[in-house]
Amino acid sequence: MRVLFITTCPCFYRVRFFEELGKYCDLTVIYEDGLKDYKSSDGKYYTLDTKDRYHIHPLRSMHVKRYNYAFGLSSFIRKQKFDIVVFGLIESFSSMKAMQMMHRKKMPYILNIDGLDEKKRSRLKEWACSHFIGIAPLLLSPSKSNDNVLMLYGAKQERIARFPFASYYASQVLQKGLETKDRLAIQEELHVQHKRYVVSIGQFIPRKNPLGLLRVWKKCAPSDACLLLVGKGPLEPEVRSLIKELDIENVEIIGFIDSKVIPLYYRIAEFSVLFSHEDAWGLVISESLANGTPVVATDGCYAATELLQNGMNGELIEDNEQDLERAMRKMFARSEQEQAKQSENAVQRVKDYTIEHMVAVHMRIFTAFLQR
Repeated sequence: MRVLFITTCPCFYRVRFFEELGKYCDLTVIYEDGLKDYKSSDGKYYTLDTKDRYHIHPLRSMHVKRYNYAFGLSSFIRKQKFDIVVFGLIESFSSMKAMQMMHRKKMPYILNIDGLDEKKRSRLKEWACSHFIGIAPLLLSPSKSNDNVLMLYGAKQERIARFPFASYYASQVLQKGLETKDRLAIQEELHVQHKRYVVSIGQFIPRKNPLGLLRVWKKCAPSDACLLLVGKGPLEPEVRSLIKELDIENVEIIGFIDSKVIPLYYRIAEFSVLFSHEDAWGLVISESLANGTPVVATDGCYAATELLQNGMNGELIEDNEQDLERAMRKMFARSEQEQAKQSENAVQRVKDYTIEHMVAVHMRIFTAFLQR
């Protein structure tokens, strides 16, 4: 089976997916943003394929602000005659042109939408979403919340195929939940003080709302608890200023850390928090659960609406500080037995959210699509 996948850039979870998918099909990937600005690094968000399991086809690109145009995409698709063509983006002039060409020539293709929120868009973007979602022969979606937005733009439920969105391999998911003694042992491994840690991993940007998290933390955190903020971003000066203004002593800003170490920060924490206004998915939620750490997250994060069950593996909250305070107080009040049970529930919930299972589901979808 010859498969072409068109996406923007080599973010690490995409590369992992392509490396695994390349085991089961003849895979070609086009990165519309090109590769010249990305270097391979275990500690960075972007990486490059190192296993030669798929072919990267370069196209000359032109960038205008956030948008790009990859020259020759349509002609490449026509000449190569792939069995499966998957478009991983809508807001790309070259992808729109190629999808329109394939629609006109009755060439089947698949539109993969990892996450599409209901925010207000420009008239051109609204037209593009409605038109290309409406005419796509098949759409890939990771969540019910995403399905609902796709249907608002004209998709039919029977033309939506669900897949588990993952960034971890099966070997990276804990086999069982963690107990307090396990977390203390990992704290020693990291050479940190024995405390009740809570971790929040994400960029310091308005959408992730780190300032709101700090205001709530000041109100409800026990004196023996410590909030670890892992990340950087343009709001970092405001974050540091608010910590000083509110006189918060039990907060540490970690900055970016190596991806190999991040699981340990999840595992020392009693729970993690994603107080984001919106996230088309929110990989940190499934990654936290995979490390046995329950999550408190807003219903603006699609992964939260798909994976969290209140009192079972965390708390799904509305996007307001009162709801976050209630949820965090509830999490702090859990007994050690309740913490261990939620940790076990967290691991069990994401057993199927692995790169391997994500690829297996894609291959089943591709096979059924060709037969249909």
